[in-house]
Amino acid sequence: MGMSALNRRTMKYEDFDFGQLGARDGYFTAFISPQAVGAAVKFFDLFSGASSTVNLVVDRVVPIVDGSVAVTGAVTVNLQVQRTTTVGNGGTAVTPGKHDTGTPNLPASVTCRRTPTGGAALGADVLGFGSLYTDEQSPGEHNAPVLNLIMAPVLIRPNTGLCVVQGAV
Repeated sequence: MGMSALNRRTMKYEDFDFGQLGARDGYFTAFISPQAVGAAVKFFDLFSGASSTVNLVVDRVVPIVDGSVAVTGAVTVNLQVQRTTTVGNGGTAVTPGKHDTGTPNLPASVTCRRTPTGGAALGADVLGFGSLYTDEQSPGEHNAPVLNLIMAPVLIRPNTGLCVVQGAV
């Protein structure tokens, strides 16, 4: 991931709606709260541990621009969805919400983190990408969710995961 002066800015945007995480015939959505952008930032990771008893299917990863923070100038945020080979740690744990309250909970070995500070080692596979223009005067960026960063559903088997990373801007 490239370096950029963007990491010194105060812009924020609302991160990602995981879409439906299919597990045990249940659907889950993880909304990741707003966070500051910056080069090489890992915005979130989702990991299914080795002892997990489920495969997860992620069908949407949708970035949402947060219009509540003023931004001066035109900046594009480039994002990549990459497979991970280790679980993320640090950051803030996020519990995906159930679409049906009767759905069993995800196994404890399935973790989701906002801005992991360690782990979440990136694999070679880039599973999707996209760019966002973050200027608050560009109303088109606020018509989310329209940009799905992944081109096809991603299967996450035990001992694998995915992460959204900001690249060069």
